[in-house]
Amino acid sequence: MKNKIFYFTLLILISVSLFAQDQKQTGNDLNYFRLMSNSNNAIKQKLDSAIFENSHKSNYTYDTIGNLTQELYYNWNVNENDWIPTGINEYFYNSDGYLIQDINHWWDYIITIWHQTKTEYFFDNNWNIIQKIITECGDCENNPVWENQMKLDFTYNEEGYKTSQTEQLWDEENSIWVNSWKYEYNFNEEGSLIQVNLFQWDSTNIEWVISWKNDLEYDEAGNKIQEIFCIWDVENNEWTNSGKHIYSYNENSKLTLKIEFYWDSNSYLWINNKKYECVYDTNGNIIEETNYNWNTVNNQWLNASKFENLFNLNFSFAELIIPKTYSRYGNNMLTEIIEYDWYNNQWTIDNIGILYYSEQIVSSINSTENEIYKLYPNPFSNYVTLSYPGNYSSVTFELFDLFGKKLLIKEIQNNTQIYLGDLISGIYLYKIFTESQKHYGKLIKE
Repeated sequence: MKNKIFYFTLLILISVSLFAQDQKQTGNDLNYFRLMSNSNNAIKQKLDSAIFENSHKSNYTYDTIGNLTQELYYNWNVNENDWIPTGINEYFYNSDGYLIQDINHWWDYIITIWHQTKTEYFFDNNWNIIQKIITECGDCENNPVWENQMKLDFTYNEEGYKTSQTEQLWDEENSIWVNSWKYEYNFNEEGSLIQVNLFQWDSTNIEWVISWKNDLEYDEAGNKIQEIFCIWDVENNEWTNSGKHIYSYNENSKLTLKIEFYWDSNSYLWINNKKYECVYDTNGNIIEETNYNWNTVNNQWLNASKFENLFNLNFSFAELIIPKTYSRYGNNMLTEIIEYDWYNNQWTIDNIGILYYSEQIVSSINSTENEIYKLYPNPFSNYVTLSYPGNYSSVTFELFDLFGKKLLIKEIQNNTQIYLGDLISGIYLYKIFTESQKHYGKLIKE
C-alpha cells in the first residue's frame, strides 16, 4: 500500500514539474499568497467557497494577512445525499509570511483512512526555494510516523531564475537519498524560458542520461508562441518528436488560442489533438473558454466542453483575496462558472458553480506597521512615483508578474518616478525593502 500511495504522489509531482515549464522559473512562485497580501490594513473580499451543485465544492480559510491557510474539498454523495470530504490542504508560514510547509490529506476510499503528504520548504538569503523535502504518513491517526519519500533541490542564476531541479527518492533499505530525475532550464536574454531538458539517473553507469526536452519560442512581445516536446531515442541516438503546442494572443497579449499536436511517426506529420479558445471582455476577464477534440476520421474539430464565467465588476483584483487557482480569470471578482457539455449537437448545461465571498480586514505583513510607503498612481499608465518615510538614501524596488517572474529590480530614491510603460495591461506584484523594512503590494497597469 505504501508504494501505491507514493506512486500517486509521484504522479502529482511529475505533473507539477511539467506544468511548471509553462511558467516563469523563479524561486518565489509558491509565495503567491504572501505577495497577494496588500501592505496596509484594508478591507478585502475573500473567497470563502466555490460550490458546484450536486458535484463538488471547496472551502477556503485565510490568516489575518490574507495568506491561504486551509483548503477543504468535498464531493457530493448521491446515496447519502450529503457532502463527503475528499481532501484537505493546510499551509504554514514563517513570521515574514513565506510558505514553509504544507500538508495534504487525501481520503483512501479502498481502506477508508486519511493519508497525509507533507512538504517542507527551505530558502536561500533571497527567499528562493532551494530545497523541498516530502514525507508521508500512511495512517497518521493510528500511526503518526512521517517517512521520507522525495527530496527536490533547486539552483538559480544571478537573476533569480531557476536553472535546475534535482529529484531524489528515499531508499528505505539503505537509508539514503537516491537520484531519480533532473530538470535543467535555459533562458534567453529577456529572461524567458527557452529550453527544458529532463535527465534520468542511470544507477548502473552512475550518470545522468538525457530523456526528454522541451523547446519554447516567443514573439516580439515576449509571449510564448510555440513549444515542441521531444523524446531521446536511445536506440537510434537521436531526438524523436512527441508533441507540439502553439499559442495565439490578442492585442493585449492575452492568450486566445492553444492547439496541441502529437507526432505521427508513420506519416512524419504533426496531427491535431486538442484545441482551446478563450474570449475576454473589455476589462480583460475571461468570459468564455471552449475545448475541442480532433476527429481523425472526419478531419474536423469536435466540441468537447465550454465554460462561461460571470464577474462582479464592482470589485477589482486588487480588492480580492483568492487562491492562486482563481487568479488566472481576470481583473475582477469571479462569481459564477457555468459548465457545458456538447450533447445532441448542442451545448447543454452540465453544472453551475457559485463563488461566495465575505469581507476580511487584512493586516500588514511588513516589519513596521507605522512605516508608510506610497506608490502612485495605481492604476497607472506609464509612470509610478515612489515615496517613503525615514532617512534612507534609497530603497530597493522589485516588480513581479503573477507567476512570480522578477521583471525589475532597481534602487530608487525618495519621490522618484519609475517608468513602467512597456508593461502590458494587467496586475503586478511589487516588493520594497531596506535592510530592516519590507513592504509588499500590487500594481495595476491600465
